[in-house]
Amino acid sequence: MTGYDTNRDGYLKDVFTGQDLLSLHRQGVRGQLLWKPTDVLSLRLIGEYGRENDSAGSGLLYSKGPTISPNPRFVSYDTWAANLGLTPVFNPTVLQSDQNGFQKQVERQHSLTSLIDWNTWWANTIQPRSSSRARFATES
Repeated sequence: MTGYDTNRDGYLKDVFTGQDLLSLHRQGVRGQLLWKPTDVLSLRLIGEYGRENDSAGSGLLYSKGPTISPNPRFVSYDTWAANLGLTPVFNPTVLQSDQNGFQKQVERQHSLTSLIDWNTWWANTIQPRSSSRARFATES
């Protein structure tokens, strides 16, 4: 039997909601049972359960991109943001986001697998063949 438990609080603060983004909370367990009723028959049952409760997928503005371009339709990031009435957070060292959206990912995983191994009498009698050959020299 094995298990895991990973818990990490978010490290990116949403300035609108106060939520800590990019958190990681995962737990799970996996176990196996092996039953051998005879020498030639075995049954293995494998079960797994896991759950995840994260706030992942948040972005952080590291660069505003170019400020000029030969393309006449080019709009710089600062101009684009001003046209929309936005003042995005731009300080990657502060680890803040202004996406203003609650982010949550909840997932549960279940699986059950069974394996049956049946060794037949003829499977144990097959012997590998050797590829080496003896060479005989004859004199005439």
